[in-house]
Amino acid sequence: PRGITVETSSDSWVYDDLAHSAETFRCIGGTVVEGQQLVATSAWTTVTTVAETAPDGKQNVNTFAIFADGIDVTVNYEVEYVYGLLRIIPRAITVTTGSGEWKYDGSAHANTAWNEQDNIVDGSIVGGQHIAVSVLGTVTNVWESSVGNNDCIVTVADIDGNDVTENYAITKQLGTLTITPRNITLRTLDGSWVYDGTEHSNTEWQYVGSEDVLVDGEQFVAYQGNY
Repeated sequence: PRGITVETSSDSWVYDDLAHSAETFRCIGGTVVEGQQLVATSAWTTVTTVAETAPDGKQNVNTFAIFADGIDVTVNYEVEYVYGLLRIIPRAITVTTGSGEWKYDGSAHANTAWNEQDNIVDGSIVGGQHIAVSVLGTVTNVWESSVGNNDCIVTVADIDGNDVTENYAITKQLGTLTITPRNITLRTLDGSWVYDGTEHSNTEWQYVGSEDVLVDGEQFVAYQGNY
């Protein structure tokens, strides 16, 4: 038999929810007899999703025959194959969440505002698909404030409602939720007593030009001091 090696092509595409194929091939070893034709005889391999091609690509498999004047003469050849690799690359998008700042008031605060037009700042989802973003961040106390603490969960569904999130490479630019301290100035009050052998104290206090006051339901507790 006449030996030839057939190589199918490789290719890659960014995920777009369409089926892709690479329908070219070549002889990389040996040749067919002049005037004969090497023909692909089956449907080409197609790929649509990242999962189909992970982690190393999907082999671009096909079957081939050699014809001479319409007659199959493949039996006269010893054919070896080198299959190319097809890959679907995750579609990159960058999403953001909002920030917010509140003065401490004992309540939980959040910024859950999100919309596709304003908060996808790079890339786009495939037409007809739907992105859903659940913004999770919440802060109540000053110590909970930290950069990028307004986290979110992102999912993408196709037109039939199937989860296709794995086909996206999602970068998050997270907002920051901040609680600032209340500004309180107070002073303790004086007291005087005629000596009577007992200990005296004055637990009274007052605000002094204070910008803020205590949150309802909270109270001052003295940790140390002389009374």
